[in-house]
Amino acid sequence: MKYTALLILVTACIALTSFQYVSAQTFDRTLAMGSSGTDVSSLQQMLMEKGYFGYPTITGYFGTVTQRAVADFQVANGIEPVGFVGPA
Repeated sequence: MKYTALLILVTACIALTSFQYVSAQTFDRTLAMGSSGTDVSSLQQMLMEKGYFGYPTITGYFGTVTQRAVADFQVANGIEPVGFVGPA
């Protein structure tokens, strides 16, 4: 019984860490080159936490650094690397 509970706990921990990269962040509009605002800041923060946004500060402006970070994230997660983010 004790080993079964431990196995279930370990399995649950592995499952949780396997899906850790998936973000629950949703956006109400398409964020692309030239966009700005708090939603772009949120996107940059998420990308920074996951190691894709290497700019030293969160700017809230969607420029070439953010576009590259989005495309890199998309490639790493099996998403077509379009370089922009939308509600879908």
